[in-house]
Amino acid sequence: MSKSRFQCYLTYFIMSQTYRIKSFRLSNPFATDMTLLLFPITTNLTRLESLTINNIESDYFEGVINHLFSLPSLSSLVITSIDYITNQNDIYQKIFRLPTLKYCQILCETLKHLRAMSIATNEFSSIEYLVINNKVSIDQLYSLLPYVPQLRRLSLGHLCEPRWSRTDMNSIILNYLTYVSLELYSVSFDNFESII
Repeated sequence: MSKSRFQCYLTYFIMSQTYRIKSFRLSNPFATDMTLLLFPITTNLTRLESLTINNIESDYFEGVINHLFSLPSLSSLVITSIDYITNQNDIYQKIFRLPTLKYCQILCETLKHLRAMSIATNEFSSIEYLVINNKVSIDQLYSLLPYVPQLRRLSLGHLCEPRWSRTDMNSIILNYLTYVSLELYSVSFDNFESII
């Protein structure tokens, strides 16, 4: 779809129906159209429950996440980046702060070393289904899990060795967890054992 056609579609079909839209999906969005055209209407998407944005450029990834706070009913988010982002942990923390989110599927690769997030103190997410398709280190996993105490299903598409050897990994209790899917990449048995 051309940019001009997309703008017409957005203006005549989407903007007139924002109060009715419950699900919205964009694939291969135009970066400029995302920031200039879509974001002004997000405050009117008060009934939006499900949002899928595929193949967004990393320059606009965090901006998209920041605009999600204006969606009071958002319970499902699928978002993928086509290139590398600078800081995964900032993205994760912002997503975990979305108050009504129950399902999150994300793909955001980084070229930097995978670092653990800051410890969750009083910040807890409502997410119950978490799918991370990018590389996640065991360090990151241990720092992510305390943010999602309501987690029922966890799927990691690329779990890898921790950057630093840690022996103080306390067990994390996830009372509602019923399903786990892990794709392991060069993870030693000792590190795998520490997860289970």
